[in-house]
Amino acid sequence: MAFRFAGPGDMVTSNLAAWSNTMPPNDRTPDTARLLDLATAHHKAGHAAEAAQAYARLLEAEPGNATALHRFGVLHLQVGRAEEAVRLIGRAIDAGARHPAVLADQGSALLAAGQAEPAVRALRRSLDRAPGIPAVLLVLGNALHALGRPEEAAEAYEEAARVAPDDAGAHANLALMRQKLGRPEAACDAMERALALAPGNPDLHYNAGTVLEAQSRLDEAATAYRQAIALAPDMLSAHINLGAVLFEADRLEAAVEAYAKAAEIEPGAALVQANLASALHALGRYDDSIAANRKALAIEPDNLTALVNLAQAQQESGAPDEAVGTFERVLALRPGHVNALANMAIALQEAGRRDAAARIFDFERLVRVRPAILPGGYADMAGFAEDLKRYIYGHPTLVWDRPAKSTTNGSQTLELLTGTDPAARGLEQVLRGAVQAYIDDFLSAPESAYRGMVPEHWRIVSWAVVLRSGGHQSPHVHPSGFASGIFYVNVPDAVGRDDGGAAGCVRFGPSRMGGPAGESQEDFLSRKVTPERGLTVLFPSYFWHHTVPFESDEHRICVAFDAVPN
Repeated sequence: MAFRFAGPGDMVTSNLAAWSNTMPPNDRTPDTARLLDLATAHHKAGHAAEAAQAYARLLEAEPGNATALHRFGVLHLQVGRAEEAVRLIGRAIDAGARHPAVLADQGSALLAAGQAEPAVRALRRSLDRAPGIPAVLLVLGNALHALGRPEEAAEAYEEAARVAPDDAGAHANLALMRQKLGRPEAACDAMERALALAPGNPDLHYNAGTVLEAQSRLDEAATAYRQAIALAPDMLSAHINLGAVLFEADRLEAAVEAYAKAAEIEPGAALVQANLASALHALGRYDDSIAANRKALAIEPDNLTALVNLAQAQQESGAPDEAVGTFERVLALRPGHVNALANMAIALQEAGRRDAAARIFDFERLVRVRPAILPGGYADMAGFAEDLKRYIYGHPTLVWDRPAKSTTNGSQTLELLTGTDPAARGLEQVLRGAVQAYIDDFLSAPESAYRGMVPEHWRIVSWAVVLRSGGHQSPHVHPSGFASGIFYVNVPDAVGRDDGGAAGCVRFGPSRMGGPAGESQEDFLSRKVTPERGLTVLFPSYFWHHTVPFESDEHRICVAFDAVPN
């Protein structure tokens, strides 16, 4: 699911006439003025090649002409040559161009070139000289978002919406950032404002779909994507996202139709073929799935989604050795790939290679149970747990029986660690400490599948899970993380007492682990952990795990989390 952030992607100074104010007086001679006028006329008319020729001729005559350097840089940015744009606009600034628009365009170019930190500095310098310019604030918000600083990004979008209340893009970007910050109602309010201002803008309907999809409001998300498609029938991303929400809602035939339409629009998109293959696989159409994956791989031989899909289809069609070979190819391209590791171990077991499977699913060594540790500001675990219960029950994203999740007869939040509540901040302190210790002690060990691949910078993504009587979670992995875990907030007395002592426990191991002759392997490669309040359980993100149903009038409450690359 990709957002379409509003904001000038090519330049901030969209009014070319305003550029006359950026030119120092000593830049103008009769010849440079004529060439600059010619280049600007072509630029305004959209004649990029002719404008480039005129700018180049001017710069041959006067290599330090600040205005030509700036405008030529903007032209490069408009045609997708961001790094050259950064170089040219930087030269313009070195030559004396200090107008806020030049600094803003420098920020846009740096952001497009993937240099978000210097982009923020340039944009802030522009705003220091000319505060409250909505277009600059939008790009600043985009740069802060790219740096993983959503609170600051939201502040930039809020300021843009305040100074330009009729700017639909400002409200749309604010909606996306509020959603990311775990403020779903405020996100929907901002998106409704954006749509009221520009109901015919397909990008806004698309973004409304992403907000609703993030809230698991799948039917409404599908409607929003269809509205985007009605306004822009060839919007590839809307067809792809429509297929994704239909797939998540288990409307598999409709998902296949959406992906097939996307493939008509862009036959050369490997991602579309790979997604189509996923839907076909879920329908049990393994031969069709393999064919779609092979189409994706013909377009992009190293497409990881297609390779994983192909390997899983090979597994399901009874060819575990072929599946292992394909998974090994994935891991050569992306060591530590969660879905590849999670499923290759099953394929190895099915191919009779138990020792190799056991090295991947080393539950005894790599599932670590960390004793209760209190964050600062709390005297005992009982007080901390009560504060966390209050915070979780009051969280605005807590939804019972959230669709398309692994939870049955329970509720989940979206991102939990938002805001400044002391319980949330205390929990973040506990989780970060637990993950760092796990990395140091286990994931960096010589025998670890992640050795040498743990990112230097990572962040915690977390969500609460509240299970009522009979509740459980089905077997799953955490594809976005490299290390995952569970912190137990409330554990009913019934947990660990029934079902052979497994009720309410977490069990590691896949739901399916058949041998080459199909014999039962129920006890092979599995481990049970009994929850206790305050315990943190850590494990690699590729470990399959599920919870066993339990019976109690009391809720079982935990916080699941991933450490994800930042």
